[in-house]
Amino acid sequence: MTDDTSPTPPAEPGVDDVPVAGAAAPVPAPAPASGPVASIAPYRVIHDSTNAPFARPRSPSLLGAAVFVFGVLLWAFVVMGELTTSYAPGRHQMLVGEALAVVFVLATSAAAWGVALRRSLATIAPATPLATYARGGFIALVAIAMWMAVIFCATVLGKAGSKSLDGPITMMLLILAVAAALGGRRLAGLRGKPATSRQRWVARLLWTGASLVSFVAFVEILGS
Repeated sequence: MTDDTSPTPPAEPGVDDVPVAGAAAPVPAPAPASGPVASIAPYRVIHDSTNAPFARPRSPSLLGAAVFVFGVLLWAFVVMGELTTSYAPGRHQMLVGEALAVVFVLATSAAAWGVALRRSLATIAPATPLATYARGGFIALVAIAMWMAVIFCATVLGKAGSKSLDGPITMMLLILAVAAALGGRRLAGLRGKPATSRQRWVARLLWTGASLVSFVAFVEILGS
């Protein structure tokens, strides 16, 4: 009796063991990262700017509105003060009468106050009617207080000088008035363009008239 020493034939591969053409190779499991996990987000990420600390538009400032009214009031006072003390051609009368000058100063200041107050109320609605009156009173009182302080300082400076400083002081007041009006206009949120064509024409006429009056006053200051 002999032992069967013939080699065992290799097992034929089954159906599951035969590789299929085009089949995807198994994806190996990712190795655990030893360091900080890298972000898989794209390098260009659109951030939501609404949550940024400086993304909110700046609301109109009540102090800016008061500065704007002060600038208009001081500008009207300076130019009318110069025109009421300057002779018209022929030197028979002044360029502007005192009554007209008072009306001009009051009208322009009231118009500036109304525009600034409406802008403030349109942006932040008051809770009660009393808040509306308080806001309007604040703008008016601060503007008048600033105007009185500037006029007082100019008067003291003019009296303290050894020679007449009317021309330089008037020029400084005019420059201060224009700067305050423009700066306060920006802080008060009044730099927006008019919505209708009628408002644009009115704005152009106002700017043209203000520029013309300022130019005449400037010439008179230089001439004096």
